[in-house]
Amino acid sequence: SRALLFARAEPKAVWERYLQCAAARADARDPHGATVAAGCEKAVVLVWRLRGKGTLATSPCAVLRPNLQDADTVVSLAWAPAEEELLVAGLASGFLVL
Repeated sequence: SRALLFARAEPKAVWERYLQCAAARADARDPHGATVAAGCEKAVVLVWRLRGKGTLATSPCAVLRPNLQDADTVVSLAWAPAEEELLVAGLASGFLVL
């Protein structure tokens, strides 16, 4: 299972990390928008929703963290083609997290 935390509700130290990999996908509701995910250390994934108009966000809109005791670095990310909100994270230990 995963924990979804909203970055704006957390201290900056929770989401200020070194990015290891990233994956982006077009937003089906906004032809000029996109969702970008970035993998970090300790199995943390940061998510930004970018809109076609307006200013860029200064922080991610969500922080995803699995409930793992030994959380490794996220080394790969991939969006599922048929599921708009499904993101797969590959950890350095060889595990996959949905």
